[in-house]
Amino acid sequence: MKKPLLFGLIILGQLAYLGVGIGYHQAQIRAGTRILLKTAPVDPFSMFRGRYVALSYDISRIPTTLFRDADPKQLKQGDAVYVVLAQKGDFWEPVSVHTQRPSSGTFLRGRLQTNVFGSDLWLLYGLESFFLSEASADYIEDNLRQVARTQGRQSSPLHVEVAVAPDGTGYPVKLLWQGREYR
Repeated sequence: MKKPLLFGLIILGQLAYLGVGIGYHQAQIRAGTRILLKTAPVDPFSMFRGRYVALSYDISRIPTTLFRDADPKQLKQGDAVYVVLAQKGDFWEPVSVHTQRPSSGTFLRGRLQTNVFGSDLWLLYGLESFFLSEASADYIEDNLRQVARTQGRQSSPLHVEVAVAPDGTGYPVKLLWQGREYR
């Protein structure tokens, strides 16, 4: 086989691999159930990916009383759990937590971030970063500081729309600040 042809096939194979991965995740986003979550932001920077808002969700802190099929004290950091959600008003809130994947309903797959402290579990869902343009990040950061000073951190008008795939994977789709959409 000629070297240029072999080189071209290798490049084509790599592009096809990337295209399949991107296509899979885009299909999951399009087909996923859209939910709206309450959140509280932090403002970091990634040298390789730019400005982003690090998010901490209300559903990141789960009461151990919501566990249905396991003793939460037996879990270790990194263990997978499934948080079943129900819509209450505009937002979705946890109603139960399972170590086995639920057979129905809307649920997010999370990982235990830390062991049980008191009566709460701390979970990560892979939704904790939302990348923005420099101008959008600056605008939101400035307004968040003002809201935090006047109303406190917990009353933030920042929300995230998440597409939830059938396997429980969440994909952040939109960041909503005071009714305005950021992507």
